[in-house]
Amino acid sequence: MALKKHTPKKSSASELKASALQLDALLTGNDRWNEKPTLLMLAGILILTILVFSIGLNNDLVNWDDDSYITNNALVHSLAQDNIYTIFTTFFTGNYHPLTLLSYALEYSIVKEAPFVYHLNNLLLHCANIGLLFYFLMHFTGSRVSAGITSLLFAIHPLHVESVSWAAERKDVLYTFFFFLSMIMYERYLSTGKMQHYGLLVVFFILSCMSKGMAVVLPAALVALDFARNRPLNVQTILRQKALLWVIAIAFGLIAIWAQEKAIRDEKVYSHIDNIFIASYGYVFYLWKTIVPMQLSCFYPYPLKSGGMLPWYYYGATLFVLASVLLMWRLRNTARWAVGAWLFFIATIIMVSQILPVGAAVAADRYFYLASVGIFLMVGEGVRRWILAKPHMQNAILGLMVLISGTYAFLSWQRVQVWQNSYTLFMNVIEQFPSATFAYNNIGTYFQLRKESEKALEFYLRSVEINKNYDLGYINLAIAYNDRKEYDKAIAYGERGMQLNPNAYDGWASLGFAYDNLKIYDKSVQAYQNALKLKPGNETVRLNLANAMRNAGQWEPAIQMYQTMLQETPENADVMNNLGYTYAQQQRYQEAEALLIQAQQINPDLLPVYNNLGFTYAMQGQFDRAIAIMQEGLNRKPSAETYNNLGNAYGMRGQNDVAIDMFRKSIEMDSTFSDAWNNLAISYLNLKQNDQALQYYLKAARLGNGSARTFLQQQGVSW
Repeated sequence: MALKKHTPKKSSASELKASALQLDALLTGNDRWNEKPTLLMLAGILILTILVFSIGLNNDLVNWDDDSYITNNALVHSLAQDNIYTIFTTFFTGNYHPLTLLSYALEYSIVKEAPFVYHLNNLLLHCANIGLLFYFLMHFTGSRVSAGITSLLFAIHPLHVESVSWAAERKDVLYTFFFFLSMIMYERYLSTGKMQHYGLLVVFFILSCMSKGMAVVLPAALVALDFARNRPLNVQTILRQKALLWVIAIAFGLIAIWAQEKAIRDEKVYSHIDNIFIASYGYVFYLWKTIVPMQLSCFYPYPLKSGGMLPWYYYGATLFVLASVLLMWRLRNTARWAVGAWLFFIATIIMVSQILPVGAAVAADRYFYLASVGIFLMVGEGVRRWILAKPHMQNAILGLMVLISGTYAFLSWQRVQVWQNSYTLFMNVIEQFPSATFAYNNIGTYFQLRKESEKALEFYLRSVEINKNYDLGYINLAIAYNDRKEYDKAIAYGERGMQLNPNAYDGWASLGFAYDNLKIYDKSVQAYQNALKLKPGNETVRLNLANAMRNAGQWEPAIQMYQTMLQETPENADVMNNLGYTYAQQQRYQEAEALLIQAQQINPDLLPVYNNLGFTYAMQGQFDRAIAIMQEGLNRKPSAETYNNLGNAYGMRGQNDVAIDMFRKSIEMDSTFSDAWNNLAISYLNLKQNDQALQYYLKAARLGNGSARTFLQQQGVSW
């Protein structure tokens, strides 16, 4: 049978017209917010977002601002009225963002430091922002395709992972939430003219500013949106209509500058002219990373100058910026939608472009969170117009967008895992920037908190090898060596750190601790006094200073400080315990016993009370009572210190064999406890076993015991 020739069926004029109208309805503004396809599109975007980011819900809090904002931040550890007042009336880490801190306080009151809720709320806010943006764009563009593509890119772009997966960057997702509500209220006000909508616009704007200072750009962003919608731009629409918004913006802008005064970069390295080139580089950086979001980092360091010059591409970036400005100028009449979207990007990124140099990074992924809307809107609206111009390529164009979006979603999914913990985060920085000193330091801190001191020291030492003037690295080395009871090294590194930064509280506190343990009490007192000047109200430093004064024989100042602290907090068992021990050393035994018994009643689990009460009885020759009370402490919780004190009591009673057994048990619990080694040496010396005693004296001296070192020095023996 012969095959018949197939002739394609021609479409009628009415069919072509119907098809064109259908495409126009899809792409040009006849879509409605509450239509089923629109809601399904939004639901799909949100589901994809949750799939991409939910892997990060089990991530840790990292030691990069998460600690200062949440775990170590007393301001968010209580919802007491005084705390809330302080949150709203003070700057924090160079910022004024009370709503952000309040959100942490609410979470902390429920889950303390458990990371899940902090990450979950960031993700929920991001999803809310996607919904608000989609809703806004449906009304602004009238097209679900334009709104959908823009919102999809906003939802899953890898540059946004930092803002969502970093608990301390809550301020980004929170201020954007109120920023988008402000934009919606602005459009409502323009369409209805109702002052209630303008009032809500002002309220949401203030809330946005109280979440993050970057929100002050709202009036400029609204002008950009006016331009995109082809609204008239004149004194009325730019200044009068938005007068209150400009006033609020200026007020919060001045607050932000005041708050970040100390964070402004040193102009001795980079001049004001350099700032222009650096800002230009940032502009190109964000555009390039939008297209190719690879090799992302939580930190992008400033460039090194050679011969007084920046790298060549910083100057080239300035030419690119000029070319962009010229292009947008030429398109101002023919493509106002594109120019308006570009102006939105400029308005929302300008505050962090480093023209006003703040911080240690040349750019940051988080700065792009809100600003990306302008770029993504250019893409979304551009795709819509491209399909209109070439309807026969509709499937190919949308297929390309699906491929790009899928790639971005996968890259974001990978990027979320980089934020798993401090180690994964900062190893990612080191892989790209091997000289990023702070990254080694933060990994060191990560291992130190995990009690992996060898690894911690490895990274701390690497940080000061890279930068011999890195004060924080030296200070953390001092803290780490204190934890290992290697006090000589702690002092060596701590003193270097304090030479570099005399205003480091942790440095003075760690030095005071090391001096105290080596029984260099005068220096310990001085170090703690320096620490107290930096943090006058710190109770731990005050108590340590009083103890150091007591150890240095400065009895009256020590007792006065203890008594002052007890007047402030009468039920403070720690202070009672130390004051009681001080009285016992001064042979004021009745006062000592009364205070120590009171401290024991307040906190029966405070083990030093049992040791000090035992010491008080032993000094009065009441050895049975001393041994009994210290044995009670051992029954509550065995400790090296209690075994050591029991050994002293038995030794004072002349039972050297039992004393030796107690000292050995102390050393079994803590082989670095130098006092136990020193006391063991004394016991063997009392038994005339000098060779054995010398062996233990040497061990104690090498562990930093000041008494052992003094004894050996008197004997002419080096350790």
